[in-house]
Amino acid sequence: MTSLGLPEQYRSVLEARCLQEGVAYLDGDEALLEHAEERRAAPAPARAGGGAPEVGIVAPLDATNQAHAWWIQQQLRPRVRPIFLSRVYFSPALLPTRAAHRVLGEALALAIAEGDLFSWRHRVLQ
Repeated sequence: MTSLGLPEQYRSVLEARCLQEGVAYLDGDEALLEHAEERRAAPAPARAGGGAPEVGIVAPLDATNQAHAWWIQQQLRPRVRPIFLSRVYFSPALLPTRAAHRVLGEALALAIAEGDLFSWRHRVLQ
């Protein structure tokens, strides 16, 4: 189970319920945040070759996205708000970009592989 951009009151309930039911849970907001932090920490030459925009680029507020920015400020956790205002990960209409889908796909694939590894280990050790 994964979430992306859920208000905190719903996200925390979903995470707790998944834990209670034994369902693997991936916080998509955190996955994007980790990716952004890794990109910021990467040496400048590594980023320059790809020509990818900076993660920190925040869309200017105008009539098309002012309501979205207000919603982000009101509903999401403070540390993930910049991700939702970044044009690297979200469009002005708050739709995930290709980069966001790619990052989430990689995080989900890693979570699945890790879960399978540990379930395999658990079965073998039994």
